[in-house]
Amino acid sequence: MTESAGDDPKLNRTLGLPLVTLYGLGNILGAGIYVLVGKVAGFAGSSTTLAFLIAMATAAVTALSYMELAGRYPVSASVSVYLHRAFGKRRLSTMIGLTMVGGGVASAAALAQGFAGYLNSLVPIPTAVAAVGLLVVLGAIAVKGIGESATTAAALTGLEVLGLVLVIWFGRKAFGHIEVASLLRIDPAVGLGGVFAGAFLAFYAFIGFEDMVNVAEEAKNPRRTMPLAILFALLASTVLYLLVVVVSTTVVAPAELAGSDAPLTLVFERSGASHGVFLSLIGMIAAMNGVIVQIIMGSRIIYGLANEGWIHHRFDRVHGSYQTPVTATLVVVAAMIVGAAVSSVRQAEAAVGANAESPKSWVDVKAVAPVLNYINLMTYDMAYGTQYFNSNLYDSSHWPTVAAADKYSADFVVNNYLAAGLKPSQMNLGIGFYGRVPKRAVEPGIDWTKADAQNNPVTQPYFGPQQIALFASLGYDLSKDTYVKYNDIVGKLLNDPQKRFTEHWDDEAKVPWLSVQSAEGKPLFALSYENPRSVAIKADYIKAKGLAGAMFWEYGADDQNQLARQLAESLGIKH
Repeated sequence: MTESAGDDPKLNRTLGLPLVTLYGLGNILGAGIYVLVGKVAGFAGSSTTLAFLIAMATAAVTALSYMELAGRYPVSASVSVYLHRAFGKRRLSTMIGLTMVGGGVASAAALAQGFAGYLNSLVPIPTAVAAVGLLVVLGAIAVKGIGESATTAAALTGLEVLGLVLVIWFGRKAFGHIEVASLLRIDPAVGLGGVFAGAFLAFYAFIGFEDMVNVAEEAKNPRRTMPLAILFALLASTVLYLLVVVVSTTVVAPAELAGSDAPLTLVFERSGASHGVFLSLIGMIAAMNGVIVQIIMGSRIIYGLANEGWIHHRFDRVHGSYQTPVTATLVVVAAMIVGAAVSSVRQAEAAVGANAESPKSWVDVKAVAPVLNYINLMTYDMAYGTQYFNSNLYDSSHWPTVAAADKYSADFVVNNYLAAGLKPSQMNLGIGFYGRVPKRAVEPGIDWTKADAQNNPVTQPYFGPQQIALFASLGYDLSKDTYVKYNDIVGKLLNDPQKRFTEHWDDEAKVPWLSVQSAEGKPLFALSYENPRSVAIKADYIKAKGLAGAMFWEYGADDQNQLARQLAESLGIKH
């Protein structure tokens, strides 16, 4: 390997406008949009499209500054250089640059692990091996040349865009049911504050253009190419986002999107498409793209800082044949490999369901236990099939579960994981700050013990039009979701002016529940949930069992911090 002298380099100006634009688009898209749509919808409701427009306009103001600066100072480590030109503070400029590199290294290590997780769902490869292997391969591409790196990023970006295009395509019928004017209206349920809160969150879907400037030294005619590339990348991402948002909020109700950890998967399914392998592949591609753009960004900042004389000159060495900052690239990739390897060993964490099969076949408990910090037990969302209660601590003889496959309780789940080989100190008990109407109230229960389970309903729906209409009048479509936040349980159900709900306590299950009257005047089991009393009992259970602690979902569903405060007090946590 031959290298040029530190003060006589030069990086290869090979990137044209298309490659820089696609590189920037890959930076902007990332994997955030696959999650952010739901989170923004939680704040902005039916005004989610408007929130994204406001976010884009805000991002555009910053982007305009970068467009001008990129044309004026087309060098690597651009942000640091901009700061130095403005304030003349060498240490500040260097610190900012190194901080950006550190963030990129951490991000890439996490993305490499994410890639390994997706890959493992298709091919059983150890996480550390897959993560390190990805970093080595992409690092080699980055050393080989900026053209090869940018082309790889562009190809991955194209595939990532394809995922969003397919979401739009399968949900295209939504465009026939909307009015453009309606997209710009403020949802009265959330108000202007909700729209701006959503816009604040949506802004993070547009960041990434600021990393584009770090390849300015390798762009053809950078004074023209860089401003145009930033503009085109921002416009392209905006069009994609708006189309995805319109489809998403039309196909799936905003409230349901907000409650989903994978909102675009939900949209995909509701649009009549299957996902499975496809979505895993898209996740892998998004992770790969994120890694390579971080390698490019980090190495160019290190090179640029050295080229300015702010860190050791060895880091500005350029490979004689490849014309890439080889030393800086190798250092950045090595740091990412260390981060991914350490994380794979020391930060093994998991969130697992309450199903009895989880510790038996879904999770290899014995294999992961030696390196596992903790498991978050999802000991809620159990109101399904013939199970009445959402988060019961123990079984109830008053409301017995009909099918054995539906018979869950928090204690049952904990004991299953203990029997599988997990230590009490490796488990956090899950507590839901919400309630659920039993799903069998709106759909038949299923006997999952039978091979043809779907053809074996064990109960029939017992809610009639009267009860369904009651919940609908309160804003809950039970055909779509049965989730009710604790603050709404208090505000709408317990304090119902018409007193249509009656509160009860099950001293066996150790949770409260509500009933409504049937058409014949008989009480029907309507909803179970957590309250301060049940949370305190679960805290005592945690201490008695020697569990690590508790996790909860979700803070925003609490009523004036009643449940969180009770949990902290009962566990002896200062707050």
